[in-house]
Amino acid sequence: QKGAEALINVYPDLVKKYGKTFGFYFGSSFDIVTTDPEIIKEVFISKFSNFIDRRNVSIAMVYPTLDSLVQVDHIGTHG
Repeated sequence: QKGAEALINVYPDLVKKYGKTFGFYFGSSFDIVTTDPEIIKEVFISKFSNFIDRRNVSIAMVYPTLDSLVQVDHIGTHG
């Protein structure tokens, strides 16, 4: 696997090494990864308006279902 396909397969190893929630720099951008259902619920439901207009993530091109989860802007999914 190459490119975004290879990148998505790295995350399970990082979760094993660093835990359910961790951050890292991707260039000059600080990214946070979580597998914690409570944090995911808070970001996508309780505090959604604070987490809008995310940058375009290339893994959404490899796994299109992620598009609905990580690319939602301030207008919503039906913008």
